Amino acid sequence: MASAGSGGCGISAYATTRSPARYLTCSAIAPPSTSRTSTTTTSIVGGVPRWLDALPNLMVLRLSHNSISGHIPPSLANLTKIVQLEFDQNLLESSIPDGLPRLPALRMLALSQNSLTGEILPSFFNMTSLRGLALANNVFRSELLAD
Repeated sequence: MASAGSGGCGISAYATTRSPARYLTCSAIAPPSTSRTSTTTTSIVGGVPRWLDALPNLMVLRLSHNSISGHIPPSLANLTKIVQLEFDQNLLESSIPDGLPRLPALRMLALSQNSLTGEILPSFFNMTSLRGLALANNVFRSELLAD
């Protein structure tokens, strides 16, 4: 899925599924006007791409089923228009950044099947926009207790 922006010079959406992705760069495929990026099952290896910080209009980000390792950058909390954020089934470690529960439009956060540690942030349960939260199969220290 790729659609041209004004004058045919901008991409507003990018998607690839089940085809190897050798590299992804902001200048090559994802200008700041990009609103959706989906690269599930594409063999992305390494850390979370740093160019995501340069996409202020990003609403949907699907980077599931890859080999993305390291940590979730705290700078993703600057993507204030993000509605759907999926990093499930990767190799992510460390804790969830404190800023993610403050994303005003976030409706779906999928982080299951990684190696995330730390605590499940209680502030997730105060989010009025959040409709789905997938955190299973990580190594969190905290438990969720029913009231």
